[in-house]
Amino acid sequence: MKKQVFIAVIGIGGVLAALSHGVFPAFATDTNVIEAPVGDDAKEYDVTKMTDEELDEVRFKTSEWSPGLLNRAKGTPAFLPADLDLGFPPPPKNSSEETKKELVYLQELSKNERTPETMGLIAYEYTGKRPREMFEHVGLIAPENYKTNNLLDVLDAEIMAFTLNKKLFYSRPRPSRLDPTLDLSLPNPPHAAYPSGHSGQTYAVALLLSEMDPDNAELYKQFSRDVAHRREIGGWHYPSDTVAGRQLATTIFNEMMKLQVFKKKFDDAKASYVKPSFDENGKVIAPATQE
Repeated sequence: MKKQVFIAVIGIGGVLAALSHGVFPAFATDTNVIEAPVGDDAKEYDVTKMTDEELDEVRFKTSEWSPGLLNRAKGTPAFLPADLDLGFPPPPKNSSEETKKELVYLQELSKNERTPETMGLIAYEYTGKRPREMFEHVGLIAPENYKTNNLLDVLDAEIMAFTLNKKLFYSRPRPSRLDPTLDLSLPNPPHAAYPSGHSGQTYAVALLLSEMDPDNAELYKQFSRDVAHRREIGGWHYPSDTVAGRQLATTIFNEMMKLQVFKKKFDDAKASYVKPSFDENGKVIAPATQE
């Protein structure tokens, strides 16, 4: 009831104001990392000595979460019902053939796809950027689109609420917990693996932008897929995390578009939406000043 009163009183504009003041931070930072367990805590991760039943009990522990994200994972979304069917299954079991194949795949990625350019992008996307900032960084969101950006922040807060809740519920261990030989490009983020936040949050951006600008829909979606794939190259996500993130984003976006107040703001933003700019070779023109 408190949530409903809050929304009824301040409306979406109030939520936008809250976002702008950091009340609903829109993207999890990976900078507060948790190191691998040591001492007695390390015993549960000695996967070479486990039966399948024991392996399936390995979870990302609550003590490995950053306190701020753990608190948010226990919260509720602002607009949609918390028990909404998100359209994806539980993650594969740790002992399953699917997980084993995913771990082999991640080993191959770590050896074959970590080019200097890719590693630079991985490092940039690791630093807690909002999803829309990643699109802005490469020129896919023009700076004039402040109405769209405000709307994206509202959508992202909703996506984030569901993502963190499911991460805590499933507590899937990061890949390097099941395969300690997997070389990570940077330390594991301080939250569980399933579903992938980068996959879901960037795909939600891509879905909204695709509705704004259907001509460039595939460009937006491919950028999201590339971001998510780089999280696999980094060693932090199984491919099934990535798929679940996109499924979550699709469900949440579709449900948000059914809300009259959100759709009205969407229509207003679309009326003034500025498309990306392209050079003579058809390449998106990125901002001149980048971090």
